Amino acid sequence: MGSVNPIGEKDQVWHFKVDENGCFESDNCYGDVQISTTTKEEEYQPTTTTLYPNPAKGEIRIDLSNSQTIKSAIISNAMGLNLDAEITDSVVDISNLSSGIYTLSIVLEGNEVINLQFVKVD
Repeated sequence: MGSVNPIGEKDQVWHFKVDENGCFESDNCYGDVQISTTTKEEEYQPTTTTLYPNPAKGEIRIDLSNSQTIKSAIISNAMGLNLDAEITDSVVDISNLSSGIYTLSIVLEGNEVINLQFVKVD
């Protein structure tokens, strides 16, 4: 019976021989076929988000660390009530909110959800 051994860095490339009958390099197998498979770990890089100014009066701005697009946003007050949030060019108008602590939940194009807290002052 043959063996399967990883080669290369971080065991990402595997080489082994197998024939059309599924035999691994044994004495009674003929017509070896070499199959190469590779695996790649995709590095997850979370989006770094900055919300400013905080505290704020009329509007807050959102800066994302990459080229993600904001699909939608919801503002929640301290009681958990969801309020509409309109975002235009990464700017959220909060002028109609009362003073208090709020959570802005934004959904990015890859369905990543980011929750940011801010303070609204008059």
